[in-house]
Amino acid sequence: VPDILKERILPIGIEFMERDIINMVEQHTGKEIPLHDYEAFLMIIVEADSEDEIYRISNRIGEVCLSHGAVDVFIPGSERAKRNLLDAREKFYHAIRHFGLLDIADVVVPR
Repeated sequence: VPDILKERILPIGIEFMERDIINMVEQHTGKEIPLHDYEAFLMIIVEADSEDEIYRISNRIGEVCLSHGAVDVFIPGSERAKRNLLDAREKFYHAIRHFGLLDIADVVVPR
């Protein structure tokens, strides 16, 4: 993450998710999340003035992540794919609570 910031890229959100949580969300919602077979992943949310700029930023973030040992990079190619990922993200808390895991740590770091 620090090397992403060194590139002067300021994501609007970065979520670290482990496979256990992804599995809970999939069971809770009945929807499959891309890349759910990996042990963990980062969801990095960016915004820009155009789709081209979003893809340029996303590709640069992907390059940085791969240079630090990421196994794969997934950039949603459609609005539907983006929405599905964001919908899953919104359901994390509810899925965790549903399965009785009440000790939740959510860290917010200001830009």
